[in-house]
Amino acid sequence: MFALAIFGSFVLYLVIGAAVGRKVKNTDDYYVAGRNAPTFLVAGTLVASFLSSVSFMGELGFSYDGYPVVLLLLTAINISGYAIGVLIFGRYLRRSEALTVPEYFGKRFDSKTVQAVAGLMVVVGIGFYLIAVTHGLALVVGQLVDLPHWSILLIVWAAYTVFTLLSGSRGILINDTIMFVVFTLAGIIGMAWVIGSAGGPYAATQKMAQLIEKPDALSWHGLTGSNAYMGEPWEVLLYAVTLGVVWATVVAVSPWQSSRYLMAKNEHVAMRSGLFATGALLITYLFLTFGGFSINLIKSDIEPSEIAFIWVAQNHLPAVLGVIAITGIVAAGLSSAASFLSLIGFSAANDVLPAFSREHSGARDYPATTADSGKRRPR
Repeated sequence: MFALAIFGSFVLYLVIGAAVGRKVKNTDDYYVAGRNAPTFLVAGTLVASFLSSVSFMGELGFSYDGYPVVLLLLTAINISGYAIGVLIFGRYLRRSEALTVPEYFGKRFDSKTVQAVAGLMVVVGIGFYLIAVTHGLALVVGQLVDLPHWSILLIVWAAYTVFTLLSGSRGILINDTIMFVVFTLAGIIGMAWVIGSAGGPYAATQKMAQLIEKPDALSWHGLTGSNAYMGEPWEVLLYAVTLGVVWATVVAVSPWQSSRYLMAKNEHVAMRSGLFATGALLITYLFLTFGGFSINLIKSDIEPSEIAFIWVAQNHLPAVLGVIAITGIVAAGLSSAASFLSLIGFSAANDVLPAFSREHSGARDYPATTADSGKRRPR
């Protein structure tokens, strides 16, 4: 049943990609969805690009191990990057009308060389990230489907590659938003069911606070005792704040987040999308952190802890909710992979390869003309 749901979702995304691809008419449509995306679609792709299988496996497993408050603190800091990023960078990026983030920097510094170098950084940096996400997605599917690992890798790669190439940014916007709805429902409803089965929020909190196996897990510093692997309380706090600030910076300016603002209908849509994404992630992580730890009330020795949500979906949730949870986890990884692949392909085609063509070699970068000499460059 779970395997059928996963492959059925793959087919659905492919069909949507093919249907949307038929409406792509020009470069703007393919690269930036015609610069006409509404708030909900931009916010959906922001969240879908941010959340991946790591959120529903590694981070939820971190909460399950005994660090839910620590993860929530870290998350509260890093999602502030949306509000900061769209104000100091995203709205100017949208104003530039560039096709890619590297092109924005090329225009800003009047240099095709800067554009090519920035494009190469995107291709290499996000390329390695894509490998990691693809491998993680294959591991998730491998928990549910009895196939060789290499064949699962091939199926996963083909799924996100085909619908990305077919439809470009417009298809990614729509598919990402569908996936955003699916995995948000998976996280919220799945974890709410776990908490509800423990007697509701109040009773579940009391039981979690009294867990002998994982003492002090609901404190600000998380787990104490022989199984505490994060160190002293001050070390845990330093970890949460440091990693939170680092990820806030990533959320604010990284190409796989900020490029979404290029698709927005206008600057107001870009700013509303950043704020919407902040709220959506905060609500989702409230359920993932405390819901993840509440799995201990059902079974406290799941190994490895990264599969805690998958175990709950297979063994505790009603069949329909279990299917939603599993397809949600897969959708989270698939959406990130598709976004990364599109960024790599767009930067390679628009920023890197033109630098090696004859007509661009030796030419002055973005030459000024009488017509555009009075125009302000993007900030």
